[in-house]
Order: sequence, then structure tokens, then C-alpha cells
Amino acid sequence: MSNSLLSRTIGCLFLAAIFTYATGSALVNNILSATEFPANPSGVPFPLSAGGFLMLLNSLAVVGIGVLMANILKPRFALVARFYLVSRLVEAVLLLIGVIALLSAIVVVRKNSGDPALLQLILEQAKMTNYYAYQTAMLTLGVGSLGLCYAFLKGGITPRYLAWWGLVGYAIFTLGAVLELFGIEAGLMLSVPGGLFEVFFGGWLLFKPLKFNSL
Repeated sequence: MSNSLLSRTIGCLFLAAIFTYATGSALVNNILSATEFPANPSGVPFPLSAGGFLMLLNSLAVVGIGVLMANILKPRFALVARFYLVSRLVEAVLLLIGVIALLSAIVVVRKNSGDPALLQLILEQAKMTNYYAYQTAMLTLGVGSLGLCYAFLKGGITPRYLAWWGLVGYAIFTLGAVLELFGIEAGLMLSVPGGLFEVFFGGWLLFKPLKFNSL
């Protein structure tokens, strides 16, 4: 691929990952909050299937970002490339684990009419599994992306302001994930700088190619 095509592909994957997970999780959580007891025997609603599919696409986009970025960084930043790829793979797997836990619990609850307390416990355990899987995935993403932005800064792959924005944003993002794992609800607020970076970076790549020919 040329610089421009590869950069646009990565940019599209960044934006796709954000859109698919945000939309998919919203659809799944709406079904989750609307689940009543006794269970609704109407089967699996379309929004649940669509939400699960979108969240699966998110994991595929995450893996794609990791593979393409690792290939760009490998000539000069081989260790960073491997670490970033592994972090993205771990993130994708953890997000899938959380999604599968939620979807499985919702399907079980909607197709059974047993003890409401037991069904509620199944849902609560699934939500907890998804929560910890998600926060661990975000911690992995944050740590791996710090290495990526370091390579951006040292290799001149992006403008310096963008590399520094990523470094600071992902450092704050990582702190938020750590605090969430310790039961302190600060992740949403602390994810703003890193989240805005990903949106801006994805859009920026659609128009400005990465400078990696000199690596």
C-alpha cells in the first residue's frame, strides 16, 4: 500500500472501532436494562443481535489497527511494534469476552422463566464480567498506545503536537482504567482526552498520511 492508502485505512479502522463499539454496546445495554422478570419468551430481539454483531466488528477493527501499525513500526521500533500488536490483540479478546458474557446472560434470561432472583444474579454476574473485561481492555489499550505515541514522537511519523496529545491523553486514559479497576468511578471523565485523540487521529489520517517511509 502507498502511505496515503495505508493511512486512510488505519484512520477508517480507528473511526469504525469507536462507532461500532459505542453503537453496539448502547443497543445491548438498552436490551439489558429493559429485561424484566419473569422472563420474556419472545426470543432474541433484533437490536441484541445487531449490537452483538457491531461489537464483534469492533474487535476485528482493533486487530486490524494493531496489525497495520505493527508493520509500520517494525523496521525501526520492533519492540514497540510487537508490544502494540499484542496489546491490541489482548484488547480485542477481552472485549469479546465481555460481550459474550452479556449476550449469553440476556439470551438465558429471556428464554427461561425460572427463579427471578437467580436470573437477576446471572445478569449481574454478566455485567460484572463485562465491566472488568472492558476496563482491563482499556488499561491494555492505554499502555500499548503510550508506546505507539512514543514511536510517533521519536520517528517523526506524525506532527509533534499529535504525538504529545496521544502521550498525555493515553496516560490519563490509563490512569482512569486503573482507578475503575480499584472501584473509583473516574474512568469516563479521564477517558475524554484519549477518546478525543482517537477521534481526531482517525479523521486526521483520512487527509494526512503517516510519514513512515524513512523508518
